[in-house]
Amino acid sequence: MGAPFPARCFHFLRWGKRHGLIMRFPAAVLSILLLVPAAGSGQNASLEIPQKMLNLLLGRLGHLSDAGVYEPAGAHVAWQWWITDAYFTLAEGSMTFTAAVDFRVGDQTNTETRTVPASVSLVERKRPVGRPLLGEVFGRQITEQLLRIDIGAFTVPIQLGGATITQADVAKLYSVSLPFVPRQLSVPLPDGGARTVTARVLSISPQYSSGKILLNFDIGF
Repeated sequence: MGAPFPARCFHFLRWGKRHGLIMRFPAAVLSILLLVPAAGSGQNASLEIPQKMLNLLLGRLGHLSDAGVYEPAGAHVAWQWWITDAYFTLAEGSMTFTAAVDFRVGDQTNTETRTVPASVSLVERKRPVGRPLLGEVFGRQITEQLLRIDIGAFTVPIQLGGATITQADVAKLYSVSLPFVPRQLSVPLPDGGARTVTARVLSISPQYSSGKILLNFDIGF
């Protein structure tokens, strides 16, 4: 039924790093940036992401799960839920996410399957500079750009006798953010010198079609 979520995430990230899939999206975009003229901003680039790649990543996550014990009035009732058959579907003008949640409370087992909307967007977040694990925060923040894959509302309550004892937040578990790292490029000048510019993504416009997403980027310098 699969290992708990943290262990699955660790194995997924380690596998992705080894096979280059975690960073394949940003690396592909940055390789495109090398072909974009250095003058001005708003230059266009594009990246095609096949449905097969998205589902390969989901497959490497495995069956995310959680388990525990519910103790009503001194009783001990074991519960467990696990997610199976998760996949994205890309069609003309739409992206959806489908998954099944199997759950057991005591000796009762049920399954709930849903299909919800999904989308891809560019988001920014601020991250403090420092080493918080050592108690050092330098009072400065940097802005990170993330390619965000969002899953529509998908929460399955796990109940016993009408009482909700826990819930499986599928949308939260499968919504993924991949970082874009600003890239410094050395641009040759007519006088034989070079100028260093920093390329970053200004905005993206996803186009959903059968079996793939085409991401159109506005690139600024």
